[in-house]
Amino acid sequence: MSPTMEQGGITKWKVKEGAEFASGDVLLEIETDKAQIDVDAADDGVLAKIIKPDGAKDIPVGATIAYIADVGDDLSKAEFPDPADAASKPTETASEQEPEKTPSSPAQGVQIEGAKADAKQTLLPSVLGLLAEMHLSPEEALNKIPASGPHGRLLKGDVLAYMGKIPADYPEKLRESIDSLSHLDLSNIK
Repeated sequence: MSPTMEQGGITKWKVKEGAEFASGDVLLEIETDKAQIDVDAADDGVLAKIIKPDGAKDIPVGATIAYIADVGDDLSKAEFPDPADAASKPTETASEQEPEKTPSSPAQGVQIEGAKADAKQTLLPSVLGLLAEMHLSPEEALNKIPASGPHGRLLKGDVLAYMGKIPADYPEKLRESIDSLSHLDLSNIK
């Protein structure tokens, strides 16, 4: 919320666990040492699981406070990692990682364009569901599947392209299209 913010608190969740929300809806109200701020949803989704409840204080910036999912995701089978385990788990080096496995079906292993996935990200339930379907661990996916999302985020489209269910170049073309539309050209205004 500010460049100097190091921690904050959750005043109140405005969306209940399991409820759908739309882009622009207020998800929660947080408090900093200086203000109370509403946090709006950037996209449509479902509040799959709340980790930090109403009234939680002294939450470090970047800590996992909830998991969100795509509308229509089957949350009954979703497994959510314990944020405490992720924070305490040491990062593996390339030499310690499990050797690369051969894909279990011909559609898997498709090469697609994209950036290296951010190894510290929390994967969305929609991505985790597809990885489970492929019998691919999140760690393997982050190493094998190029990410087209912002800041190295692995998206559902990246996994679908890797599985061969959509054209391999679709996530990159979509990202380029969104990037080109995100800049407002005001040079011709008089």
